[in-house]
Amino acid sequence: MARICSYAARAVLAAGVAALVACGGGGSSAPPPPAPLAPSIAQQPASQSVAAGGSATFSVSASGDAPLSYQWQRNGVDVAGAGSSTYTLGSALLPDQGAGFAAKVSNGVGTVISSTATLSVQPAGTLTLVAGTVTLALPTPAFLDGPAASARFAGVTGLAVDGAGNIFATDSYNQVVRRISTDGMVSTFAGTPGVSDPTGAAGFNLPAGLAIDGAGTLYVANGFPPVFGLQWQEVRAISAQGVVTPFVQRRVFVASLAVDTAGNVYVDGARITPAGQASGIDTSAAGQAWFYGHAVGADGSYYFASNNSIWKNPAGSGSVLLAGASTAGTADGPAQQARFTFSGTGIPIPQFQLPMVADSAGNLYLCDDNNLRRVARDGTVTTLTGRPGMLAGVGVNGLENQPFTGAVLADRPSCTALALRGDKTLYIGRGGAVLKLQLP
Repeated sequence: MARICSYAARAVLAAGVAALVACGGGGSSAPPPPAPLAPSIAQQPASQSVAAGGSATFSVSASGDAPLSYQWQRNGVDVAGAGSSTYTLGSALLPDQGAGFAAKVSNGVGTVISSTATLSVQPAGTLTLVAGTVTLALPTPAFLDGPAASARFAGVTGLAVDGAGNIFATDSYNQVVRRISTDGMVSTFAGTPGVSDPTGAAGFNLPAGLAIDGAGTLYVANGFPPVFGLQWQEVRAISAQGVVTPFVQRRVFVASLAVDTAGNVYVDGARITPAGQASGIDTSAAGQAWFYGHAVGADGSYYFASNNSIWKNPAGSGSVLLAGASTAGTADGPAQQARFTFSGTGIPIPQFQLPMVADSAGNLYLCDDNNLRRVARDGTVTTLTGRPGMLAGVGVNGLENQPFTGAVLADRPSCTALALRGDKTLYIGRGGAVLKLQLP
């Protein structure tokens, strides 16, 4: 048995005498080095719950011989670039709902994987039904005025809100523009239900996009006598008293439009004054393509959707790419890393237009491929509610679980119209219903 020997020396000075006390022993051997320590998890990552568009941070604490290396995994797959003790998902989206995140910690001895933390993503606001029904099969005609809950629409393809909060909706298959008053009553505002008026001035022929100016004048994209089977070539104006008049005809297709505070109407890359005089807007940077959506910001900037991308034309200058790329897809993220899908439908027609609105800060809200998305001023794209092929988190008539296939609303997309009141209230047209999304 090995004997531990210690040596101590002590010098004591007392009365001029130095004394040295020593204790010693025989030979000794060095103690064995401690066994290497494999990594172990000291603190597990915690589950997170965030609103859509928010960030979620996961962290882990581990012990063991240095150096320790970290690798975060999502649903068992390594996340590229996630090699520290914390991992932040910068913009949590509804498709991230239920994703599991775990950390793999390694050193020269071994590897350990933490427990899995679950991410919960909540819709960015509360969506409620304003009028109509989301379960009505289309294109079966349906028309009923009266209290909002019992009213029926046959294709809401345009929405606008006046200064008092009254909502106007184009009811495409019924050939009319409807009004939803602040007391919840639905009435026919312009046109005759079920009566097409392709050449006259009083009615409509499959009306589509809708916009309103500061004086309360409505502008509606209206059908026109077909040329080689092609329609939506006209804009009609509707006064605050419901009087319909021709506004302008276009040689290209008008399914979506926007209007600024001065009453200028924007369609297919042109600005049309209240007097009907058109001037082109420099959209050459976007290339030759259809215009799927239009919006005007409070600062006069013109936004348009083309080639699966969102473009911005600041007042007095040329168009610049704000977000997206020509490649279709569904991806959030910074500017050109984001992806949209809206050009695969060919000619833009009412059920495939891209509804777009801008708030006072220059943020855009739009619907593409059944998703409601926000494009920030810097081009960062976030999905607010919905996921590819589904409208998630809605909670209206079980809609959150309905895939958008031919069996649902006769192949019509989930969102065919948008209107914004203030910066926090979005109105959404979907088939035979008008919905309201209250943003946080």
